[in-house]
Amino acid sequence: MKIFIRALSIITVFITLLAFSSCSEEFLKKEPIGVGAGSVMTTPEGIESILTGAYSMLRGRNMFGGAMGTDWVYGSVTSDDSYKGTSAGDSSPMGPLESYYCNANCPYLVLRWTDCYNGVARANSVLEFLDLTQEGKTPLTNVRALQVEAEAKFLRAWFHFQANKVFEHIPYIKSLKELAPLLPEEVPNTDPAWSEIEEDLQFAIDNLPASFPGEPGRVDKYAAMAVKAHAHMYQKEFDKARIL
Repeated sequence: MKIFIRALSIITVFITLLAFSSCSEEFLKKEPIGVGAGSVMTTPEGIESILTGAYSMLRGRNMFGGAMGTDWVYGSVTSDDSYKGTSAGDSSPMGPLESYYCNANCPYLVLRWTDCYNGVARANSVLEFLDLTQEGKTPLTNVRALQVEAEAKFLRAWFHFQANKVFEHIPYIKSLKELAPLLPEEVPNTDPAWSEIEEDLQFAIDNLPASFPGEPGRVDKYAAMAVKAHAHMYQKEFDKARIL
Protein backbone atom coordinates (compact mmCIF):
# COMPACT_ATOMS: atom_id res chain seq x y z
CA MET A 1 0.00 0.00 0.00
CA LYS A 2 2.87 2.39 0.87
CA ILE A 3 4.50 1.66 -2.50
CA PHE A 4 1.23 2.43 -4.28
CA ILE A 5 0.77 5.73 -2.41
CA ARG A 6 4.37 6.73 -3.14
CA ALA A 7 3.98 5.93 -6.84
CA LEU A 8 0.74 7.87 -6.96
CA SER A 9 2.42 10.88 -5.33
CA ILE A 10 5.27 10.83 -7.85
CA ILE A 11 2.81 10.69 -10.76
CA THR A 12 0.80 13.58 -9.28
CA VAL A 13 3.91 15.74 -8.89
CA PHE A 14 5.00 14.92 -12.43
CA ILE A 15 1.62 15.89 -13.89
CA THR A 16 1.61 19.13 -11.86
CA LEU A 17 5.08 20.11 -13.08
CA LEU A 18 4.06 19.31 -16.65
CA ALA A 19 0.98 21.51 -16.35
CA PHE A 20 3.00 24.44 -14.98
CA SER A 21 5.63 24.10 -17.69
CA SER A 22 3.01 24.15 -20.43
CA CYS A 23 1.20 27.23 -19.07
CA SER A 24 3.44 29.84 -20.62
CA GLU A 25 3.15 32.45 -23.33
CA GLU A 26 4.84 30.08 -25.76
CA PHE A 27 1.77 27.88 -25.52
CA LEU A 28 -0.33 30.70 -26.96
CA LYS A 29 1.93 31.34 -29.95
CA LYS A 30 1.04 29.39 -33.06
CA GLU A 31 3.13 30.03 -36.12
CA PRO A 32 1.32 29.69 -39.48
CA ILE A 33 2.04 26.51 -41.38
CA GLY A 34 2.80 28.51 -44.50
CA VAL A 35 2.35 31.94 -46.04
CA GLY A 36 1.92 32.82 -49.70
CA ALA A 37 4.56 35.38 -50.61
CA GLY A 38 3.25 38.55 -52.21
CA SER A 39 5.58 38.15 -55.16
CA VAL A 40 4.01 34.74 -55.86
CA MET A 41 0.45 36.00 -55.53
CA THR A 42 0.90 39.06 -57.75
CA THR A 43 1.30 37.01 -60.91
CA PRO A 44 -1.24 35.63 -63.38
CA GLU A 45 -0.81 32.18 -61.83
CA GLY A 46 -1.16 33.58 -58.32
CA ILE A 47 -4.36 35.43 -59.17
CA GLU A 48 -5.89 32.30 -60.71
CA SER A 49 -5.03 30.37 -57.54
CA ILE A 50 -6.63 32.96 -55.28
CA LEU A 51 -9.72 32.97 -57.50
CA THR A 52 -9.94 29.18 -57.27
CA GLY A 53 -9.79 29.55 -53.49
CA ALA A 54 -12.77 31.91 -53.61
CA TYR A 55 -14.72 29.44 -55.74
CA SER A 56 -13.99 26.70 -53.21
CA MET A 57 -16.15 28.50 -50.62
CA LEU A 58 -19.28 28.04 -52.73
CA ARG A 59 -19.91 24.74 -50.99
CA GLY A 60 -19.26 26.26 -47.59
CA ARG A 61 -17.09 24.73 -44.91
CA ASN A 62 -19.79 23.66 -42.47
CA MET A 63 -22.37 21.04 -43.35
CA PHE A 64 -25.31 22.64 -41.56
CA GLY A 65 -24.32 26.27 -41.25
CA GLY A 66 -23.07 26.57 -44.79
CA ALA A 67 -23.58 24.01 -47.54
CA MET A 68 -24.53 26.96 -49.73
CA GLY A 69 -24.47 24.94 -52.91
CA THR A 70 -27.54 22.98 -51.81
CA ASP A 71 -28.74 24.98 -48.80
CA TRP A 72 -30.71 22.06 -47.42
CA VAL A 73 -31.02 23.47 -43.89
CA TYR A 74 -32.17 26.98 -44.79
CA GLY A 75 -34.07 25.97 -47.91
CA SER A 76 -35.70 22.58 -47.49
CA VAL A 77 -35.83 22.16 -43.71
CA THR A 78 -37.19 25.66 -43.04
CA SER A 79 -39.92 25.10 -45.62
CA ASP A 80 -42.34 22.20 -46.08
CA ASP A 81 -39.96 20.25 -48.32
CA SER A 82 -38.33 18.13 -45.59
CA TYR A 83 -38.21 17.49 -41.86
CA LYS A 84 -35.28 17.07 -39.53
CA GLY A 85 -36.57 13.73 -38.24
CA THR A 86 -34.55 11.23 -36.14
CA SER A 87 -34.11 11.78 -32.40
CA ALA A 88 -34.48 15.03 -30.49
CA GLY A 89 -30.75 15.15 -29.74
CA ASP A 90 -29.66 14.70 -33.35
CA SER A 91 -28.78 18.05 -34.93
CA SER A 92 -30.87 19.73 -32.26
CA PRO A 93 -30.26 23.34 -33.49
CA MET A 94 -32.19 22.41 -36.61
CA GLY A 95 -35.46 22.17 -34.66
CA PRO A 96 -35.68 25.88 -33.79
CA LEU A 97 -34.76 26.76 -37.38
CA GLU A 98 -37.49 24.52 -38.70
CA SER A 99 -40.06 26.00 -36.33
CA TYR A 100 -38.92 29.63 -36.75
CA TYR A 101 -38.09 30.31 -33.11
CA CYS A 102 -34.32 30.34 -33.46
CA ASN A 103 -32.28 32.91 -31.53
CA ALA A 104 -28.75 34.31 -31.75
CA ASN A 105 -27.36 31.41 -29.70
CA CYS A 106 -27.99 28.95 -32.52
CA PRO A 107 -24.58 27.57 -33.61
CA TYR A 108 -25.81 27.00 -37.16
CA LEU A 109 -26.38 30.75 -37.56
CA VAL A 110 -22.80 31.41 -36.46
CA LEU A 111 -21.55 28.90 -39.01
CA ARG A 112 -23.70 30.42 -41.74
CA TRP A 113 -22.40 33.93 -41.05
CA THR A 114 -18.82 32.66 -40.92
CA ASP A 115 -19.07 30.78 -44.20
CA CYS A 116 -20.69 33.70 -46.01
CA TYR A 117 -18.13 36.26 -44.91
CA ASN A 118 -15.18 33.92 -45.38
CA GLY A 119 -16.35 33.70 -48.99
CA VAL A 120 -16.68 37.49 -49.17
CA ALA A 121 -13.15 37.89 -47.79
CA ARG A 122 -11.75 35.54 -50.42
CA ALA A 123 -13.55 37.35 -53.23
CA ASN A 124 -12.19 40.68 -52.00
CA SER A 125 -8.69 39.19 -51.78
CA VAL A 126 -8.93 38.40 -55.48
CA LEU A 127 -9.78 42.02 -56.26
CA GLU A 128 -7.05 43.43 -54.03
CA PHE A 129 -4.32 41.16 -55.41
CA LEU A 130 -5.59 41.78 -58.93
CA ASP A 131 -4.97 45.51 -58.49
CA LEU A 132 -1.44 44.84 -57.27
CA THR A 133 -0.77 42.44 -60.13
CA GLN A 134 -1.95 44.86 -62.78
CA GLU A 135 0.39 47.49 -61.37
CA GLY A 136 3.35 45.07 -61.37
CA LYS A 137 5.72 43.61 -63.94
CA THR A 138 3.63 40.57 -64.90
CA PRO A 139 0.03 41.74 -65.34
CA LEU A 140 -2.82 39.71 -66.76
CA THR A 141 -4.11 40.61 -70.20
CA ASN A 142 -6.74 43.33 -70.06
CA VAL A 143 -9.42 40.87 -71.19
CA ARG A 144 -8.59 38.29 -68.55
CA ALA A 145 -8.20 40.90 -65.83
CA LEU A 146 -11.72 42.15 -66.52
CA GLN A 147 -13.05 38.59 -66.45
CA VAL A 148 -11.34 37.87 -63.12
CA GLU A 149 -12.80 41.04 -61.64
CA ALA A 150 -16.24 40.02 -62.90
CA GLU A 151 -15.90 36.50 -61.47
CA ALA A 152 -14.80 37.86 -58.10
CA LYS A 153 -17.66 40.36 -57.97
CA PHE A 154 -20.15 37.64 -58.88
CA LEU A 155 -18.85 35.51 -56.01
CA ARG A 156 -18.95 38.49 -53.65
CA ALA A 157 -22.57 39.14 -54.58
CA TRP A 158 -23.43 35.44 -54.20
CA PHE A 159 -22.00 35.17 -50.67
CA HIS A 160 -23.74 38.35 -49.57
CA PHE A 161 -26.98 37.05 -51.11
CA GLN A 162 -26.69 33.87 -49.02
CA ALA A 163 -26.21 35.98 -45.90
CA ASN A 164 -29.15 38.16 -46.92
CA LYS A 165 -31.46 35.12 -47.14
CA VAL A 166 -30.94 34.28 -43.48
CA PHE A 167 -30.07 37.57 -41.75
CA GLU A 168 -31.79 40.09 -44.09
CA HIS A 169 -29.95 43.22 -42.92
CA ILE A 170 -26.26 42.71 -43.64
CA PRO A 171 -23.05 44.72 -44.08
CA TYR A 172 -21.92 44.66 -47.71
CA ILE A 173 -18.15 44.34 -47.44
CA LYS A 174 -16.12 45.45 -50.46
CA SER A 175 -12.37 45.58 -51.00
CA LEU A 176 -10.36 48.05 -48.92
CA LYS A 177 -9.85 50.27 -51.97
CA GLU A 178 -13.58 50.40 -52.70
CA LEU A 179 -14.52 51.08 -49.08
CA ALA A 180 -11.87 53.71 -48.30
CA PRO A 181 -11.83 55.67 -46.10
CA LEU A 182 -14.41 53.43 -44.40
CA LEU A 183 -13.06 50.31 -42.68
CA PRO A 184 -14.82 46.93 -43.10
CA GLU A 185 -15.86 46.85 -39.44
CA GLU A 186 -17.50 50.27 -39.87
CA VAL A 187 -19.87 49.17 -42.64
CA PRO A 188 -23.44 49.33 -41.27
CA ASN A 189 -25.96 46.50 -41.50
CA THR A 190 -29.04 48.65 -41.83
CA ASP A 191 -30.54 47.21 -45.02
CA PRO A 192 -30.57 43.99 -47.11
CA ALA A 193 -27.89 45.39 -49.48
CA TRP A 194 -29.93 44.60 -52.58
CA SER A 195 -28.48 47.53 -54.53
CA GLU A 196 -24.91 46.36 -53.93
CA ILE A 197 -25.77 42.76 -54.76
CA GLU A 198 -27.38 43.82 -58.03
CA GLU A 199 -24.51 46.18 -58.87
CA ASP A 200 -21.91 43.41 -58.58
CA LEU A 201 -24.08 40.97 -60.52
CA GLN A 202 -24.63 43.51 -63.28
CA PHE A 203 -20.87 44.03 -63.55
CA ALA A 204 -20.52 40.28 -63.97
CA ILE A 205 -23.24 40.20 -66.63
CA ASP A 206 -21.57 43.02 -68.55
CA ASN A 207 -18.05 41.60 -68.45
CA LEU A 208 -18.26 37.80 -68.41
CA PRO A 209 -18.25 35.70 -71.60
CA ALA A 210 -21.16 33.48 -72.57
CA SER A 211 -19.07 30.43 -71.70
CA PHE A 212 -15.61 29.20 -70.70
CA PRO A 213 -14.98 26.24 -73.04
CA GLY A 214 -13.21 23.39 -71.27
CA GLU A 215 -13.66 24.96 -67.82
CA PRO A 216 -16.93 23.62 -66.38
CA GLY A 217 -18.05 25.23 -63.16
CA ARG A 218 -16.64 28.66 -63.89
CA VAL A 219 -19.32 31.35 -63.68
CA ASP A 220 -20.38 32.93 -66.98
CA LYS A 221 -22.72 35.69 -68.16
CA TYR A 222 -25.82 33.50 -68.00
CA ALA A 223 -25.11 32.32 -64.46
CA ALA A 224 -24.89 35.96 -63.40
CA MET A 225 -28.16 36.74 -65.18
CA ALA A 226 -29.87 33.82 -63.42
CA VAL A 227 -28.70 34.90 -59.98
CA LYS A 228 -29.74 38.51 -60.63
CA ALA A 229 -33.20 37.26 -61.64
CA HIS A 230 -33.24 35.23 -58.43
CA ALA A 231 -32.45 38.37 -56.43
CA HIS A 232 -35.30 40.24 -58.12
CA MET A 233 -37.69 37.40 -57.27
CA TYR A 234 -36.70 37.60 -53.60
CA GLN A 235 -37.71 41.27 -53.75
CA LYS A 236 -40.98 40.39 -55.53
CA GLU A 237 -39.79 42.37 -58.55
CA PHE A 238 -41.15 39.79 -60.95
CA ASP A 239 -41.25 42.14 -63.93
CA LYS A 240 -37.47 42.65 -63.61
CA ALA A 241 -36.82 38.96 -63.09
CA ARG A 242 -38.49 38.00 -66.34
CA ILE A 243 -36.98 39.01 -69.66
CA LEU A 244 -39.81 40.07 -71.96
